[in-house]
Amino acid sequence: MSRSEISQRLSSRVNRVDTRCETSAGGPLPFAGLPQACSLQPEWRRCGKPNCRCVRGLLHSPYWYLRWRECGRQRRQYVPRERVDAMQVALEQRRRLRPPAWALRQTLAELRHLEKEIHDARHD
Repeated sequence: MSRSEISQRLSSRVNRVDTRCETSAGGPLPFAGLPQACSLQPEWRRCGKPNCRCVRGLLHSPYWYLRWRECGRQRRQYVPRERVDAMQVALEQRRRLRPPAWALRQTLAELRHLEKEIHDARHD
């Protein structure tokens, strides 16, 4: 493999990693304050009033909660209805910008392999 091919493969790989880390706004990431691994889940609730429709099974509209695990315990935080859309966007951005660890390890292994090829090509 020639130096130009190695260099081209390396730049292509680095560009793919860089595009994952860009934000459309260019400012701070919207999910910066969120727990590491969390999800947004709806819950339908009973109010406890004896003559309410929820007694017959028609539970009250979804209340949204952010759920995560912390020190082996499940935690949750209420998300107001007006912030649900923004929270869904932030969680989707996090999923897109922070790929699973195995993908990052694979990328790192490829970069190390290319680095070794460059090093070997220089010494030939």
